[in-house]
Amino acid sequence: MREQFSNMEMLGSTYKISCGIRGDLTCNIYVCLGSGQYSAEETAKALSETRMKEDMEWELYDFEEENGGTGVGYTFTHSDESNELEVMVELCTMNGYKCVYELVAERGDLDQAEEAIEELFGEFIDEKFEEIDRIEAEIAEEVKKGEKSSKRK
Repeated sequence: MREQFSNMEMLGSTYKISCGIRGDLTCNIYVCLGSGQYSAEETAKALSETRMKEDMEWELYDFEEENGGTGVGYTFTHSDESNELEVMVELCTMNGYKCVYELVAERGDLDQAEEAIEELFGEFIDEKFEEIDRIEAEIAEEVKKGEKSSKRK
C-alpha cells in the first residue's frame, strides 16, 4: 500500500490541513482567519497564479455550497505522455470558516481523488476542524479575559 500522510500546521493566521497518498493525490485545506496576505482570497489567488505560470490549461467555475452560498474555483490540467495532472483550487466556506480547498490528482480524475480523500481522510479532516474550533474558542476566551482585566485597571 502506498504511503498515506495527514497533518495540520499553522502558516501565519492560517491553519493548513494536509492529507493524501504520496505520488498519487494531495488535499490541502487552508482555513484562513487573517486578512491581507493571509486571507482566503489571497491564498486562492496565489495558488491559482502558481498553476497558471506552469502553463496548465485552466477553467474557472462557480458552484453552490452546502450552506447555500456561492463558491468559486479553478480546475487545472496538464497532460504529457507519462501522466495527466489535474488540480482543483476552490475558494469556499467549510464548517463556518473561509477556506481554500486544493486537490491535486497526480494521475488525473479529480472526482475519483475527491471520493478517495473523503473515504480515507474524512474523519481526520472533521477532527481537525473540531480542533480548530476548540483552539479558536480558547483564544477568544483569553482575549475576553484580557479585555476584562484591562478595564479594571
